[in-house]
Amino acid sequence: MKKQILCAFVLAVIAGTSFGQDAKAKRLAKFDTNKDGKLDLKEFTVMVKTEFEKKGKTGHEQEAAKRFKNRDTNKDGFLSLEEFKGTTKK
Repeated sequence: MKKQILCAFVLAVIAGTSFGQDAKAKRLAKFDTNKDGKLDLKEFTVMVKTEFEKKGKTGHEQEAAKRFKNRDTNKDGFLSLEEFKGTTKK
């Protein structure tokens, strides 16, 4: 069993994939209400609101705006999958 897990991990690394990235693509797709392949601030705010509600926290709008600004590296007003994953350079 350990050999199978190790082999799967090695193959994933060789293929250039990393665990958790598919989950982020699915999460983006879940909140991408207009299905354009990216998130605008309104869609991103709904996602952050969902996170905050699960944790019983308030202040989601301010936090969403801050996160969005930090991730929108090309400043086009949208988060591409790469920006959403945090894989782009500022």
